[in-house]
Amino acid sequence: MDQVISEVQRLCGPVLLITRECTEDAIYKGIRIPKGCGINIPVYVLHRDPDLWDNPLDFNPENFSSEAKEKRDPFAFLPFGAGPRQCIGMRLVLLEIKIAIMKIMQRFKFERAPGTVEKLEHRAALLLSPKETIYVKLRAR
Repeated sequence: MDQVISEVQRLCGPVLLITRECTEDAIYKGIRIPKGCGINIPVYVLHRDPDLWDNPLDFNPENFSSEAKEKRDPFAFLPFGAGPRQCIGMRLVLLEIKIAIMKIMQRFKFERAPGTVEKLEHRAALLLSPKETIYVKLRAR
């Protein structure tokens, strides 16, 4: 379940961009970043970078197996940010997601409804959302 949740956050995370301010002069990959400079971290792009992810547009929960996580830079996956500015509610949110999934899956079976597109595409505004309406059938278990 953890791997599936992480993969959904990688592909459909709500945050497209993280903004920070450089607190001291730094050099990163030969680029000088002066103190006070604003930095934008494009999470949407980072989570789809082919240098970090095999087949980055495919849904693959194995991206979050123990072996895969050991090989990858820990800052390649930022659904809640990182470091001292990381989302304070991260653990609570993950627990709530798991409880909600468990409760829903106990009661319902999900099926694709007519009218749902074959390939899901996103549109990026302030938050990531689907371009087309997603239709789902729920059947009681």
